[in-house]
This record gives sequence, structure tokens and C-alpha cells, in this order.
Amino acid sequence: MLVSMPWIAYLSLSFLTSLLLLTRAQNVADFLCRWKFLEERLNQIILCQPKQRYPIMVLTAYVSVAVVSFGILIYQLLQNQHASYYWGNLMPAEWAWVGYVGQHLMVIPTWSSIFVSEALVVVIAHHFSTYYAVLNQRLHTLFRSFTPKTSRGKMASSLQRPKSESLTPDHRPPQVDSVYHFIDEDFQEQFQQTLCVRESVGDLLDTFNAIFSPIVLASLSMLTIVTVAFFPQILKSGVITNSVGYLVVAVSGVIRLIVIVVGQACVHNQASITRGVVSKMQLRVVMAGEDHVLLPTALEHLAATQDAGISAWGCFTVKRGTLLTITSFIASYIVIILQF
Repeated sequence: MLVSMPWIAYLSLSFLTSLLLLTRAQNVADFLCRWKFLEERLNQIILCQPKQRYPIMVLTAYVSVAVVSFGILIYQLLQNQHASYYWGNLMPAEWAWVGYVGQHLMVIPTWSSIFVSEALVVVIAHHFSTYYAVLNQRLHTLFRSFTPKTSRGKMASSLQRPKSESLTPDHRPPQVDSVYHFIDEDFQEQFQQTLCVRESVGDLLDTFNAIFSPIVLASLSMLTIVTVAFFPQILKSGVITNSVGYLVVAVSGVIRLIVIVVGQACVHNQASITRGVVSKMQLRVVMAGEDHVLLPTALEHLAATQDAGISAWGCFTVKRGTLLTITSFIASYIVIILQF
């Protein structure tokens, strides 16, 4: 019974996440429309194509795990019908078959609910990290093509100044500076455009967190529960055939946990890189003896939003360190359980 309770909690959280999406169906529809519009806008200024195969790969992976889990559940029932994670063993003997049949039939709606919530979050996180990566690459390219006006004016002056000390108006550098001033305006326009699009991505990310952050926390919680509940049973069991069900569920939980956390952490990582890119450009401009009013303003804004990323219902932002934290918790729990 102690093993069945985490399994029931896992199923309950899966259905609760799907129910939560259904109650927010209108908000989800609005989010998807804004998402499509943003991607079209982003493609107008720079080609941004997240991996088209990624959603298919995610869907294939989840369907495969669902089929395997269903097969393992049947195999485990034939091998060890009295295992504690079968609902039939929690009921009177005459009603045990109801629990067995019900548990197997629940596989389909359970994995369907996971497809709706967990897989969707994984795909959206991949797109957000791609958007930030593409915008960072655009800023890199833009900054590499930008040369401070002071250095350009000096270069132009040294190239055009005659050996004679007397300078005629035709040889003066302002004419060259005016040409490069046009280039500076072009740089400023592209820089502002990139920051505006990045701001739109941030607004869409805030909308995503408002809708999906409870689902993110629920997904991380149920995978952690399954992992800490089933791994001790595997380690305590002396016969591998009696632990196949535990093993499949626990391993799939670990893999899904890693994929979810790493994918969502990439959003925070790529969003944080932007500040470093703009800081390098600001340093380059200052060292050239110039000042660009947009760069300090952009740095102040990026500093205020440095914790941008996917939120777990406001409890924390999913980062790379989140995976280490969860791993430490699981390992500590398993060690403690094995001592009893």
C-alpha cells in the first residue's frame, strides 16, 4: 500500500494539470495566438526556425514510453500479481479484478493528460530558448559590425589628411563623419528593433508563466515523487523480474525530469546571456571614449529582468542548478530510506 499511494498521487497530479489547462482554455488559446504572431514578427527581422522535428520527437518519445509502460504493467501483473502497486490488492478479494482492470485502463487517460500538459511545456520551452538564442546571435552580429565613430573618424582623418600642415575644407573629416553618422543611425535602429522584439518575447514568457507555472511545479513534483518512491524498491528487491515495473517507471521518470529541467533551464540561460553581450558592447564604446545612450538604458532594463525564465508557480525559476538540487534531494531520500 505504501507503494500504491505515490502511484495514486502521480496519477492525481497528472489529471489535475490537465484539468487546470481545461479551466484556462481561453487563456491558453490567447497565448497560442500571441505565440504565432510573435514568431511571424521575429521571422521578419531575422530567420528564426526552431527545430521542426522537435515536437514530433517529443510526441514520439511520450507515446513510446506510454506503450512500454502499458506492456510492463501487464507483464508485471502476470509475474507478480500480488505486488503492492496494483490497486486490486487494496480492495477485497472479490473486487480485486476491478482494481486490476481499472488501473490498466487508466494508462490511456493518464498519458493523454501528460501529453496535453507536460509535452506542451517542453515544446514551448524549446521555442523560447531558441528565440533568445537567435536574438543574442543577432546582437553579436550587430555589435561586430559596429565601429565606434571616434575610431572611424580618426582612421578616416589619417587616411585623408595630406602631408602638408595646411588643411583645405575638402580634406576635413566632418564629411566622412557625416557618412558614418548615417551608419550609426542604422545601428541604433536595428538595436532598438532587436530590444523591442526581445521585450515582446519577455512579455510572452510572463504570460506563459501566468498560465503554465502551476503545471511546471506539478510536473517536477510528480516526477520526483515517483523517483523517490520506486528506486528504493528496486534496490531492496533481490529479483529483477519482480522489479521491472519499478525500474521502468523510475527510469522514465528520471529521463523526463532531466529533459524538462534542462529544456526549461536553457530559457533562463539564453535570457541571461543578453546582458553579457550588451555589457561587452558598452565596455567597447566606453574604451573608445564615446557614450551611447541606449546601452546603459538597455543594461538597466536587463539587470531588472535578469531572473527571466520559466517559473514553477513563483516558488523558483528553473535554472541549471535546479537539476542538482532535485538530484541531491532524491539521493538523500533514497539513502535515508535504505537505512530502514
